[in-house]
Amino acid sequence: MMEYEQALAYIHSHKRFSSVPTLDRMGNLMSLLGNPHQAMPFVHIAGTNGKGSTAAMTANILKEAGYRTGLTISPYVVDFRERMQVNGKMISKEALTALVEKVRPFTDQIEDLAEFELVTALAFLWFAQENCQIVVAEVGLGGRYDATNIIDPPLAPVIMKIGLDHTAILGDTLEKIAAEKAAIIKPGCTKAFTIARQRGHVKEVLEQRCQEAGCKLFYPPLEAGRILSMGLEGTDLQYNNYRIHIPLLGPHQVENTLTVISVCEHLRENGFPNLSSGAIEKGIASVQFPARMEIVRRNPLVIIDGAHNPDGAEALTKALQLAKDKPLVGVMGMAADKDSQQALSLLAPCFTELICTTPDTPRALEGAELAQRAKAFCPVVSICPDISEACEQGVQKALQLGGAVIICGSFFLAAPARAYFLSPKQ
Repeated sequence: MMEYEQALAYIHSHKRFSSVPTLDRMGNLMSLLGNPHQAMPFVHIAGTNGKGSTAAMTANILKEAGYRTGLTISPYVVDFRERMQVNGKMISKEALTALVEKVRPFTDQIEDLAEFELVTALAFLWFAQENCQIVVAEVGLGGRYDATNIIDPPLAPVIMKIGLDHTAILGDTLEKIAAEKAAIIKPGCTKAFTIARQRGHVKEVLEQRCQEAGCKLFYPPLEAGRILSMGLEGTDLQYNNYRIHIPLLGPHQVENTLTVISVCEHLRENGFPNLSSGAIEKGIASVQFPARMEIVRRNPLVIIDGAHNPDGAEALTKALQLAKDKPLVGVMGMAADKDSQQALSLLAPCFTELICTTPDTPRALEGAELAQRAKAFCPVVSICPDISEACEQGVQKALQLGGAVIICGSFFLAAPARAYFLSPKQ
């Protein structure tokens, strides 16, 4: 009988990336498992930024409307089991262990299987066993060869903001990256969705893909939304007949929310009639999304954000402008393979003081190196390699200044920081 820790170890024993990008491995594995993904319709969400919060809002709305809803997210923040959820509850340790035991004889037959491919197969099998009526699936990386793209044409393919990330794999221009992500739009889809504002020629790439697939591209007009208030407690928005409170912070969440509403209206017309205006409003207002501009403490205000690429840093920078004259103490750590120079150039000037730490990952950039790079952008920079100690230093400095603490730069920093602030001792 396998233990939970053994199940996790087996999952993590698979490499991060396979040597050849292809859907053949997933196709073979899902076939061996009886193609459980074919039992459910999907909302499939790709993009560089915004796909996680969009997936969380969409799934929460479907749950509020009474539909049994599966959700995949990537990456997880605190617990691996966050990756697969039904109606907002992550899979139990016992259920995950049983799934691994069940699929292992089949996964061992697939050469070069990547960890994300295994995790996706486990999630889809579990959703079928749980009799999910619909699944909201967040793409892991790219789109064309992502494990989630093994699904049949989704009921709603969604492309969120396209930015420059994973360029070595997806391409070095916005348009190349958009083409990879747009591959989730397939013949058989009737409508695809995106945000109103995409950079470069991204929209033309998406339009071309929709034309090839025989479907329409829709993006909600931003001018139809009227912002009633916006601050560090969220945003109140009037949009058509909706009165929406968005608890997720930042101006970019307005665009994300309008896209979510459009998707839900499409679902309502295609087999999900219980998606009423009330369910949409309630689902957005009650959504929770860990480590995405998440408030974890009020006195002093502490916000954790795991964004780790230039677009994520830009979104956080715009959100921090809502603090107005409040002094901000940054606690920042990044992975070595991310563009720290770009992130620092955007974020570090927002901080009165910046504490640099080392994220909890073998791929971490040392806090001392980050601090050296940060000195060009922030007047007061210090080093504290221990994450818990860095968090406590940030709190004490914010109390002295009458300000707030912003913890950012990596999910590998966000996870232990979140555990620190949400522990009973705090």
